[in-house]
Amino acid sequence: LLERLISPSANHETLEEHAWPVVARALYLVADLRQSLRVYAQSPVAKSVEIHAPVLTACDRFRDDLLPAHGIRLQDRMTISGGTSTVEVPAIGIVDASLLAAEKRDKAEKEAERGALKAQQAQAKEEAARMPPSEMFRSQTDKYSAFDEKGIPTHDASGKEVSKSQLKKLQKQYDIQAKRYEAYLANKKSDY
Repeated sequence: LLERLISPSANHETLEEHAWPVVARALYLVADLRQSLRVYAQSPVAKSVEIHAPVLTACDRFRDDLLPAHGIRLQDRMTISGGTSTVEVPAIGIVDASLLAAEKRDKAEKEAERGALKAQQAQAKEEAARMPPSEMFRSQTDKYSAFDEKGIPTHDASGKEVSKSQLKKLQKQYDIQAKRYEAYLANKKSDY
């Protein structure tokens, strides 16, 4: 059998023709077993005995790590429409393991980039929260020339009075910053 798999001959094509349907059925059975485990893990019974998280983690590890290492890609169920009925089947296939490894690396890099961007946004948000609302507009001298006692602009850079609608928007921004600043102070106080 091994010779028939390795040596290129007329029998090789025949074996491939006969072996592939068996391999495909086996792969679909594995995919179906994984899906059944996932459904069970999400059931109230599994959640009550707290095994749902480890089972789901094992199923994902099987799909994301073990199968790709052997050149098998398994994607969760996809819906196929055929006329009036729809069927959910797993997308499964044999792919070069190095290609799957490269895809996994790319995915990890993108997730790392997203994580870095989220961290950057969180840091920017935290830094913005540190600014007292009374100082928020005072640094914008290119836009505003005069401010009231709370620090809300009353005149634009050219000396013209700010319109009522613009003043309303500025007041709203001020209120939002005041809430952020209060939350920042409360958080800072609780840290000590």
